[in-house]
Amino acid sequence: MSNILPQHLAATCPLDQILLDFLASRRLLAAQGTPVAVLVGPLSPSISGLLNPKRKANAHAASRVMVDVALTFKDTNLREQLGFLYIMYATMRWQIAPSKETFENLPVWLRPTVLQVMAPHAAWIDNIPWPAVRDLLIQNPVKYPFQDFSELYARCARLDWPFEPAEAVMPKPDDSGELVMNPLFEKRARTLECWSVGEMFKTKFPELAAAMVC
Repeated sequence: MSNILPQHLAATCPLDQILLDFLASRRLLAAQGTPVAVLVGPLSPSISGLLNPKRKANAHAASRVMVDVALTFKDTNLREQLGFLYIMYATMRWQIAPSKETFENLPVWLRPTVLQVMAPHAAWIDNIPWPAVRDLLIQNPVKYPFQDFSELYARCARLDWPFEPAEAVMPKPDDSGELVMNPLFEKRARTLECWSVGEMFKTKFPELAAAMVC
């Protein structure tokens, strides 16, 4: 299962274009013999660029791209931006170089459903936490276009973190000045029960909210 990838349509929105273009560029480098470790980057993303865009240049390419995407969610709190970044980065690492290691780094609930590997769909859907919601989005692309879904989802998604937002990050234990995610925060980002949506989303998309089972 670790090397069976989702089936993607051509880009359906700007986010798809970013994800698919980056994925294609990494796969081209792989075909040219670039080592896997160079292609996928470290296990966890660099987050310094999320807090200070001037520091983004020093990060691995996958972190830079995913930070750029996370920064587009203007109505999203820091904890959710960090959670989105974690999910997108883990998904991208596996899709660049499908292996036992990159697959097992995906939370179980983020691993593709049968429908994701059988039915061509928009690439952005792979980064939604709940498997049943991903399947509904794939089955009903006209009912749930990216623009309608993403704006409300970015505003209403909640990642339960019972501490101050600043405590979600910590200095890397070296002299680099790099910031990394607090391991406790990563653990919560990997726990589906910690993800939810607000009432506005539930009112607009009650059938999707009902599918957000853990």
